[in-house]
Amino acid sequence: MAEADDVAARIAALAVVAKMVAEADTRERARLLELIRPGARVPAEIAGPDGTLQAIGAVTLSEGKSTRVYEVDDEEAFTAWVEAAHPTEFTAVDRVVGTAAQVVAALRRAAPELLETRREVRQAFRRTVLHDVQYAEWMWVDPTTGEVLDTLPPGVVYKVQSTAPRLMCKTKADAPAIVAAGWKAQRLGIELRA
Repeated sequence: MAEADDVAARIAALAVVAKMVAEADTRERARLLELIRPGARVPAEIAGPDGTLQAIGAVTLSEGKSTRVYEVDDEEAFTAWVEAAHPTEFTAVDRVVGTAAQVVAALRRAAPELLETRREVRQAFRRTVLHDVQYAEWMWVDPTTGEVLDTLPPGVVYKVQSTAPRLMCKTKADAPAIVAAGWKAQRLGIELRA
C-alpha cells in the first residue's frame, strides 16, 4: 500500500504543479500581449549553462480576422423566394399541435390527427444556398437554374464574425531537454505562486 500512497502523492503534487503552471502561463501570456502587436513573431530562447542563448521555439500573435457568415433571418421571405424560384426544394415536416397531455395520450394510441404537415425548405438546399453565397461573395450560381445572381436571396443576410488575435507557441524538437535543464538550474525565470 505504501507504493500506492507514493504514487497518489505524486499525482496530487502534479495536479498542484499543473495548476500553478497554468496560472503562470496565463500571467505570461497577458504580459506578452501588452508587449507585442498582432502579426509579431518572437523567438523563444533561454540561457544555457554557459550563458549562451538556446532557441526553444517561437511565439506568434496571430492577426485577428473577420469573416462574413450568411444566415436566413427572414424565414417568410426566404420561403417565399424558394416557393417562387425552387418549388421542388421543400420537404414535409410534421409539427405537433396538441397539448403535451394530448400528445402523450395520442402517441400511445397512434392518433395522426394531432400531427400537422407543413412544407419546409430542405436543410440540404438551405446549406447549399448559404454555402454558395458565402464563398461567391455576392455573385453566386442558382443551384437549380444555373443563373448567375449578384444579389442575396430574399431572407438571407450576412453578419461579420471576428476572431481576436491569439498567441501560438511552436517549440523545437529539442526544447524539452533544454527546458528541463533550465528548470533544474533555475534559469527559466518562471514564478510559480502557491
